Amino acid sequence: MLTRCQLLPLSKVARVISMGFSEGGDYLKMRDELFEGETVESLAAKIQAFREEQTTD
Repeated sequence: MLTRCQLLPLSKVARVISMGFSEGGDYLKMRDELFEGETVESLAAKIQAFREEQTTD
């Protein structure tokens, strides 16, 4: 899970951590909401754009 979180925007990582590890939070239930409308291709494109942005900064 940590490797996958490194590829997500910081806001989604924080949301996953707060919901998945806090009392009453359940990542498996929230997973569909967090990634609604995403595909492997759309996530890969976002990851690539993020990596490119990091190398230009």
